[in-house]
Amino acid sequence: TDNRNSRGGFSGKPDRTKQFTDHKPPEDDPKATRTLFVGNVDLEYSASRLKALFDKYGKVSDVDLKKHKDGYCSYAFIKFTDIQDAARAKEELNGYQMGKNVLKIGYGKGVMSHRIWSEA
Repeated sequence: TDNRNSRGGFSGKPDRTKQFTDHKPPEDDPKATRTLFVGNVDLEYSASRLKALFDKYGKVSDVDLKKHKDGYCSYAFIKFTDIQDAARAKEELNGYQMGKNVLKIGYGKGVMSHRIWSEA
């Protein structure tokens, strides 16, 4: 079998980027949430610049940017109001060149709510 990883190289190690390259419709993906984890964010980018990029795919309700103090890449959580928009942004922007870095995008972990919302 060909042990080529998703970046085209060969490795005896399992391909850990698979979670960032598998694209399924959200209704078929048990990991799908309205929140995206965005890794490998260039340190030069701000939360407002990230929001502008992701807003092209739907309404973004929150951007939580985490910057490393040691000069390493940052990461962010981008929350959409609609899961379909999150899925489309994940598919379109995964692998996007942002500054010096290539974004790695996956679904964030869902947060359990203790409230029931009703539209009356």
